[in-house]
Amino acid sequence: MVKVKCCKCGQVNSGNNKFCDSCGEELRYEHKKQKGVIRYIIGTIIIFLGFSACLNSNYFTGVTLMFCGISLFPVIYDTILNSVKIKYLYVFLPLVFFGMFLVLNPIDDRIKDSIRDKEKMSQYKEFSWPSSDIAQLIPVPKSNIGKINWEKSDGFSIEVSETSFKDYKDYVLSCQKKGFEVNYKKGDNYYYSNNESGYRISLNYDDEYKVMEIRLNEEKTSNSSNEADMPNEESSGIKELLDSYELVINEYVDFMNKYKTSNYSVSMMSDYLKILDKYTEFVEKIDKLNVDELNEADMKYYLDVTLRVTEKLKELS
Repeated sequence: MVKVKCCKCGQVNSGNNKFCDSCGEELRYEHKKQKGVIRYIIGTIIIFLGFSACLNSNYFTGVTLMFCGISLFPVIYDTILNSVKIKYLYVFLPLVFFGMFLVLNPIDDRIKDSIRDKEKMSQYKEFSWPSSDIAQLIPVPKSNIGKINWEKSDGFSIEVSETSFKDYKDYVLSCQKKGFEVNYKKGDNYYYSNNESGYRISLNYDDEYKVMEIRLNEEKTSNSSNEADMPNEESSGIKELLDSYELVINEYVDFMNKYKTSNYSVSMMSDYLKILDKYTEFVEKIDKLNVDELNEADMKYYLDVTLRVTEKLKELS
């Protein structure tokens, strides 16, 4: 007959016993030891996941996962069981901590979002509107809080914070009154246009952070009369493709900046995949474009758009 030694008092008991004859401790048989080893392995994995979450600043998630993992350890289970006598505590405790995870994880996300928002907004300070000649072509925005990304003699880029959606719409109207309504493209949160002198303005509005980006640069054009016999208008199909390509790139960069500040939130993954598909689709279309067959006007427009797109993509570096 199998003999089982009590792990608590050392008494040797008959294999038919469930509890120790001497101290009443529940006897552990080999199959129970195997279950204990499995719980140790699973608990260790969960603790590791919790530790990794903490390293990624997911503190509530990490702590609750680590507690959940620790509660699976047989030594923890047995210690508490001996005092409170709760059967299947090794199942109950992980469920408790998993419930804590479900409750605290959204709070954790809100805290992280708040920290990221503060970090992003802290970069915006009071600034002075550029005094260059090109800056006088457009109106000064209502808010003077923001930052100047870059400024040159032929253009600049400025982010203006503390701008409501109404302020953004009013600014678009003011720019139109200044003559920026040639070949325009617009949406709810963007407005792109030229003026008669060949300057181009790009306005983008971030509704989440109430930030308006203003980009103004000179379009390099040539109006020489000796080019009268050359093709001087872009093909409608090429222009439409390039305009759509530029809009997609701007949308892609704006989304990626927001996605990055969200610490690559899982909730934005579906939107990321959609914008990535659109981005990939247009990049493939542009790659298939045979530039050798473009006329002079198309080639010039292609180079202008490519230059602007390259500058825009630099924001992701």
